[in-house]
Amino acid sequence: MMMRLRLSSLLVLALALPASLPAQSAGPRFGVGLSAGSLGLSGEVLVGLASRIEARGQMNYWKITLTDKTISDVTYDVEAKWTSGALLLDLYLAGPVRVTGGGVWNGNRLTVDADPTVSVSFGDTTYTATDIGTINGKIDFRRISPYLGIGFAGRGRVSPVFQLGVVLQGTPQVSYTATTNLTGAARTRFEQEVQSEVAAIEDDLGFFKFYPHVSLGLTIRL
Repeated sequence: MMMRLRLSSLLVLALALPASLPAQSAGPRFGVGLSAGSLGLSGEVLVGLASRIEARGQMNYWKITLTDKTISDVTYDVEAKWTSGALLLDLYLAGPVRVTGGGVWNGNRLTVDADPTVSVSFGDTTYTATDIGTINGKIDFRRISPYLGIGFAGRGRVSPVFQLGVVLQGTPQVSYTATTNLTGAARTRFEQEVQSEVAAIEDDLGFFKFYPHVSLGLTIRL
């Protein structure tokens, strides 16, 4: 009788134990996602590595042109072309709340062009439109940049995603050229003032050192 009770107790325990343990995934869970935000239109693939950890690979693209944009007292036509890719790791803390870290391949670029028709000030000197030919500039950023963020993402088959983060892309790298009809000492002074303009542009764009990321999207897990 005692032996039967022990066997019965073991059987009940064996049947109850699987129900009390957390469910284990049969293997990696894959998914795809689409979003739009300050890095552009984004497509991504994701894979679940553990119950609370997912890895994501992401590509981003966005392009916009602005006319008559004033930077450091000079009016430019500006083209912003955001092209980037990211490898990210998400850790889910509680429910849909996750923290994200990773790296961004940063191909973002700003180009500026001007063909002055009015007087322009470079540094401490004002030049007439006839003194200056064309102005061209290019603004790049560090190619590999760390990324930190926090987000809210459901874990179901089809889930909305909201992400906040920052790309630590460093000080903008400015290359800048301006042509002139001036000669001699006036030309030398002009070239010095152009270099001062480069420093002023870098200062005006200092906020790009920490580029904010905000996005809203949808994830489909397969």
